[in-house]
Amino acid sequence: MVADTILRKEWNISDTLKQQFSTKMLKTILHALNRMKGKSYFFIDHYYKELIVDSDQSLILCEYPKKLALTEGLTFFERILKKEELDWHKRLMRPMADVFFGLDENDRQNLTLLYDMPILLKSGKERVLHYKATPFHLCDNGNLWLQLCCASPSISQSGHNVCILNLEADTRYDFNGTIFVPSKVSLLTAAEREILQLLLKNMQETEICDALQISKYKYHRIKNLIYKKLEVSTSVGAVHRAHQLGLI
Repeated sequence: MVADTILRKEWNISDTLKQQFSTKMLKTILHALNRMKGKSYFFIDHYYKELIVDSDQSLILCEYPKKLALTEGLTFFERILKKEELDWHKRLMRPMADVFFGLDENDRQNLTLLYDMPILLKSGKERVLHYKATPFHLCDNGNLWLQLCCASPSISQSGHNVCILNLEADTRYDFNGTIFVPSKVSLLTAAEREILQLLLKNMQETEICDALQISKYKYHRIKNLIYKKLEVSTSVGAVHRAHQLGLI
């Protein structure tokens, strides 16, 4: 999802559809989304190979001015990624396209790409961003046109941990270096998500029970279910795993 689009099918975008999803409308959406603290939303336009960014404070800009990213489009990623990261991205292109086009058009909208992206700031410092991307709108022939992306500080100290989720089908695709391998994933209940969100805020057991007005017995029962579903044995591991999977 960098300078060279992963998708090779012929484009088919009607003039009506182009007017419906104007840049002005997309920026309005971004302005609303970017009110959420700690996260930066932006669009990738695979047809025009553009980045659509709303704020100069967007994490994906890596301290560069918004105008530069808008001018350079998808080639801006070549500025913020090391060469080895760019090469790694290129290796992902074909396997990602195989997953995308291996699904019916209706199912393609349900995919979410997640990974930890090591980036270079303008100052020369390195940072790891947690990157999520999901189709926002497809072309009339099912090709990917607009992609909604979200960048947030990663809790991981290293890059990658890449996977593709299709939560509607309870399916997760993990990259093994060559292809994405599908497996079933257990979804979390609303109560389980609530506890994970509070654990993410470093709240302790008593604080969580008070906040949710539940007993310690119920708290431990729900927490053990989380551990089982995420295949972890600690609260830190549960938060990390859920973050990787895009569940919180």
